[in-house]
Amino acid sequence: MIEATAFGARTIMDRVREYGIPVTEVVNCGGLAIRNPLLMQIYADVIGCDMSVAASEQTCAMGAAIFGAVAAAKQRGALGAWKKRRRCLPCPGDDIPAERANQRVYGELYRLYRRLHDAFGTREWSGRLTM
Repeated sequence: MIEATAFGARTIMDRVREYGIPVTEVVNCGGLAIRNPLLMQIYADVIGCDMSVAASEQTCAMGAAIFGAVAAAKQRGALGAWKKRRRCLPCPGDDIPAERANQRVYGELYRLYRRLHDAFGTREWSGRLTM
C-alpha cells in the first residue's frame, strides 16, 4: 500500500514536471510523516528526491496562526516587527535522503506500474499487457 501511494505521488509529480514546473524539494507534515520513517524512506526512493519532515505535528494550525499574525501585523503597520520575530518559528524536522540502489529497483517497478496505470486508466492507451 505504501508503494502504491508513492507511485501515485510520483505520477502526479512527473505530470507537474512535464509542464515545466521543477520539483526540487518535498516537505511532509503530519503524524504519518513524523511517526513512520519507513513510509518516508519509500517515498524518497520512489519519487527520487530527499524528503523533509516538518518538526510540528500541527503544521496546518501553525500555518493558519502565522497567516493571522502576519495579516494583523500588516493591518497595524507592524509587518517589519513580525519579520524580525519569525526566527522563533520551529525549524524543519528530519531529512530522509533517497537511496540510489532503491531508486533503481523502484524505477523498474514504476515502469511496470505506469503500463498498468495507462492500460486501465487512459483511453489513449493501445498497447498490450503481455510480458
